[in-house]
Amino acid sequence: PEAVSLDRLNGEGWPKRREAALREIDRLAKRLVGLAEMRSSQPAEIIKPSRADLARSAAKFPYTETPDQAAAIRAVLDDLSSGRTMNRLVCGDVGFGKTEVALRACAAAALCGKQVAVIAPTTVLARQHYETFSRRFAGTGLQVAHLSRMVGTAKAKAAKEGLRSGQVTIVVGTQALSSRSVTFANLGLLVIDEEHRFGVKLKLALRNMAPCLHTLSMSATPIPRTLQSALSGIQDVSVLNSPPAKRRPVRTI
Repeated sequence: PEAVSLDRLNGEGWPKRREAALREIDRLAKRLVGLAEMRSSQPAEIIKPSRADLARSAAKFPYTETPDQAAAIRAVLDDLSSGRTMNRLVCGDVGFGKTEVALRACAAAALCGKQVAVIAPTTVLARQHYETFSRRFAGTGLQVAHLSRMVGTAKAKAAKEGLRSGQVTIVVGTQALSSRSVTFANLGLLVIDEEHRFGVKLKLALRNMAPCLHTLSMSATPIPRTLQSALSGIQDVSVLNSPPAKRRPVRTI
């Protein structure tokens, strides 16, 4: 292992490093606040599909929503139809139904002709979400694509071309979605799963993929920076406290 160099507390190196770190923190904080102010001041396109279309999509959910799920779904749909850019965090333990909230948001955006990008921190989780979204939107005419390092060159190229032309409505992937080679015809919604696993710079890059981009983040363990954003009003928050009926305990192996 490489040796780690330490600064002397009374030396010249430590104050310089500390000042550089503080400047970087200040710069990122100003960018975050500036982005929040821009979103609150600029009108966003209203996403409001018909109740009948939403009901048909929701009917594919084989369970009954928990009270917290139902409240979160209402809040998300209200955000999308409010005329301002959504920036909402959904917090809940594993198995409490965060993915279903995201599916409803994606359905609303897709039914209004918007493209959706769903990003996960690992290839395994991205693949899992891809399979879930593919099952949900099968037979609807909405094309779902997958982009990660596990996707072959030919399929990745086809997915990128579909996003560029607008043929692909929903793409599920890893941070590969932030690549410059990925362009969208009409991106309207970004979903970030396990948002605490992504750095600030990457999240800023993702949110800048389209102007006035609606953003829905999900986390079971939000980090202090995320909680501070919620407390300061930069992010709206929905909390899923109630587990689904007959929920099986989660086993971590």
